[in-house]
Amino acid sequence: MRHLLVAALFMLGSSSLLFAQDENPFAKANEGDWAEYDIETAAMNIPLKGKLRLTVSSKTDKEAKIKAALTLEGQENPAFAQETTVDLSKPFDPTSATGLPGAAEAKVEKKEKDTTAKIKVAGKEYDCNVSTMKMTAKVNGQDFESEVKVWTSKEIPLASLAKMEVRSVLAEMKMTFAGSGSK
Repeated sequence: MRHLLVAALFMLGSSSLLFAQDENPFAKANEGDWAEYDIETAAMNIPLKGKLRLTVSSKTDKEAKIKAALTLEGQENPAFAQETTVDLSKPFDPTSATGLPGAAEAKVEKKEKDTTAKIKVAGKEYDCNVSTMKMTAKVNGQDFESEVKVWTSKEIPLASLAKMEVRSVLAEMKMTFAGSGSK
């Protein structure tokens, strides 16, 4: 389960790089802005539901600090709480999203040509780019491989992520944009 959540955080960061964007998606954010994602995951036939919240804790013209908080089955999971600094002058670095050791060894390869789709999340329809990828990583010394499908839209705040599905032999996870706001 932990490996799948690491993959999700990694892909959340990398989703903005997978599609050509004019600027870092966090450049438009303000301090206090947040985006929340519903998470459904299952490992060994054990389902879990949760939420991931990204919050801009501080921002200058050059960088933004992003806090990530994960709640599973109503319990905040401090093992996944982290704050990441994003350099706004550069394309968003996917390895910066994880803040977890070993995730920097991850490799993402597109499996097929990108497509587009209109999907409804958080009560609104979004035009999205859709990409299917294979991710291989070494997390905590173990090899990990998964297939990842990502829907992104520039209309969605912070990481531009509308929806993501991650599948591996050990587990599956769906992460869906649930809403956003400001402090």
